[in-house]
Amino acid sequence: MIDYQISAMSKFLKIIGVNNPKDESNSFILYIVLFSLVVTTALMVFLGLSFCKNWAYVLSNFFIVVLALTAVGFLLGFIFGIPRSVADRFNKTMNKFDTENQSDQPYADNTNLEEISDWITKIIVGLALIKFRAIFSYISLGATQIAESFPTSQNMTVFSHGMIYFYFTLGFLWGYFWTRTRFGNMLVKSKIDRDQIMRIANENLSAYATPSDGPRVMENDSLFSLESLLLNKPILYNDDTQKGRWGSKSENKGFRIQTKVTAVAQGLFELLIEVTAFEPDSNFKTDIIVFLDRTFPTNTLYLKPTGRTVSVKVIAYEAFTIGALVNNEVELELDLQRQQGYPKEFYY
Repeated sequence: MIDYQISAMSKFLKIIGVNNPKDESNSFILYIVLFSLVVTTALMVFLGLSFCKNWAYVLSNFFIVVLALTAVGFLLGFIFGIPRSVADRFNKTMNKFDTENQSDQPYADNTNLEEISDWITKIIVGLALIKFRAIFSYISLGATQIAESFPTSQNMTVFSHGMIYFYFTLGFLWGYFWTRTRFGNMLVKSKIDRDQIMRIANENLSAYATPSDGPRVMENDSLFSLESLLLNKPILYNDDTQKGRWGSKSENKGFRIQTKVTAVAQGLFELLIEVTAFEPDSNFKTDIIVFLDRTFPTNTLYLKPTGRTVSVKVIAYEAFTIGALVNNEVELELDLQRQQGYPKEFYY
């Protein structure tokens, strides 16, 4: 019986967003929920004793109002508390991460929810400042309507005002702290787990991290510099770092880049990247440089040509854009999101 009670309590704590009650941030959420439960129970007893004849109707009406106020408060708290990912700290001018302020645990790739949260937050704050007095008049109107829903001749307006402020505030605090702690940790954990799997699966890519043909001499007798080339190709999309950098063509001057995608595990896919010289007069003269997204542990690969097709296998969790440089000058680009025939889970 005791084990069952402990198990039930553990499940309850997880539902309200408390994984470790001893943790300070989690304990604050627990205090909010327990305090609201105590107050709600006291109000239920008060209403039950005050409206003995219509107690079922009164309590059901009370619960509906409480749930509505708490839900609205929780939603606003969620919007205000959405964490910001390290993608927003990407320095577009310097074309690199701001490592001084970068979090040790990045957690999100898609920042649409953050942007929406930012817009709504600014709109709400702006309207609250402009319509400050009008907001209180709307609250008073709502309190009056709630008070009229109770079957009594007594004035319940003060009671209704208290319900609005109390449960809305509790819902807001619960939503805000749950989002900052529980939701943020969920994003961090999913990102870390996914990156660790990708890092382990792509350890073999380190073998392609350095060129096999030594320094490259261009036709004008100057040395080829990949660093100089990349400086002239700024990253245009933070969530797809090679997109738009390599000419947006998968075929160019007799060379082609293509990819075969196979699902290997839940949420993971094996990519066979192939660069082919398909024209008779097209030949590989130097290592082919393949550019992957920056989420890969090794995102610049030097592939030594051994025939008319070179290939490499990588593991990825979603579509991205691949770039390639052939013979120091021919640029190829393949946007996997725009290709057809891949597993539907591969597309974002």
